[in-house]
Amino acid sequence: MNGPHDPNDPHDSPESVAGRRRITTLVAWMVALIGISPLYGVLYQVLPDYVGGDRPTAGQGQRQAPADAGQSGQVAGTAAPAAGPGASAPPAAPVRHSTDFVPKEADWSRVLHQSGDDAARRGATIASSGNGAGAVACVSCHAGAPAGQGAAPAAPAGAFPTLAGMPADYVAKQLFDYRQDRRSDPVMGPIAKALKDDEIAALARYYAGLPAPDVTLAQGGDSPAQKLHALGDNARALPACANCHGVDGEGQGFLLPRLAGQPADYLVKQFDAFRTGARHNDGDGAMRGIAQRLGVDDVRALGRFYAGQGQR
Repeated sequence: MNGPHDPNDPHDSPESVAGRRRITTLVAWMVALIGISPLYGVLYQVLPDYVGGDRPTAGQGQRQAPADAGQSGQVAGTAAPAAGPGASAPPAAPVRHSTDFVPKEADWSRVLHQSGDDAARRGATIASSGNGAGAVACVSCHAGAPAGQGAAPAAPAGAFPTLAGMPADYVAKQLFDYRQDRRSDPVMGPIAKALKDDEIAALARYYAGLPAPDVTLAQGGDSPAQKLHALGDNARALPACANCHGVDGEGQGFLLPRLAGQPADYLVKQFDAFRTGARHNDGDGAMRGIAQRLGVDDVRALGRFYAGQGQR
């Protein structure tokens, strides 16, 4: 139990109280510095990669460990034989930086963000006339611009997709995938490689600004295609197409494109490309797996269904 304050007690003198406060403050600072010391190591590793500085490497203020005599074949205490005139230096060890593990924006996304306000106008010119450097006019295969205000472009013939109304991100990504051989096609591959980055962005902006085809999928039936679209097939581990591509086949973002209104021949061709691996730009391989579990009749029926040709 504390007794009454004694002004004559040396422990309660102002000098003693001030000393205890100084010690307490010093201990608190030491604890704080020790607690954040790991942060110093992180900053030492990260800052040079962001600001372009150099950190010490072996041979710069550090002593390299001697090579293992058993691995080098040299006896301790003997000099290593001189390299012959034709011998090449051993490959340098790869240098890793902390920024290697920072997510980087995809190239197709970067060029879209850098595109100017006139990108769509430039895209319309390339789509109708080509770029004069190996990329032919897109309308040669993908049909032309709409005939009137608000009208949808004419549907392309054959196995060529409808691009009108597709998200700019999707169009740009597919052109980069053609360029980088993640999507193989003898026609589109050379065209994509003949397009510059800003031209890809311009085309993507142009087609994204066009109205999408007005196609209504068949409803109220129980055809095989409708069942696969709405329910999938658990026995074959096939999820419903609508889970990813929308109840109306309208697509869900730039990675899950619109299927409604696409030509049946084009859809069949893409299923075949996923099944054979000619197209492998589906990230986790989901579409490749689905295509391999679908039968030929399933693929043809789905193609007709999404093209708006009935319930089959």
